Amino acid sequence: MNKYQALHAFWNSFGVSGYEENTIPKDAKLPYITYEVVTNSLGDNSTAMTARVWDKSNSWTYLNSKVEEIATALNGTRLVCDEGYIVLYRGEPFSNNIT
Repeated sequence: MNKYQALHAFWNSFGVSGYEENTIPKDAKLPYITYEVVTNSLGDNSTAMTARVWDKSNSWTYLNSKVEEIATALNGTRLVCDEGYIVLYRGEPFSNNIT
């Protein structure tokens, strides 16, 4: 599995569909996650990536619970891929609710 497939598998592991930014199908059903593919080499500085959870609701309850699930998973998770692995950590600030 290459690094792109590893990131795709990770972002699709939360019970909703995950799509790389700008590849969302026209028939995609909410909720879903969009993510950037940003990679770096071992020993280089950390590289920031952004993911967004999209939902159409009148409450933050679902989104906040999904963000907490993702936050737990981003605690040094290693994604194994052909070139080695990718280590994922939470950044600061981690989450912002946006209407």
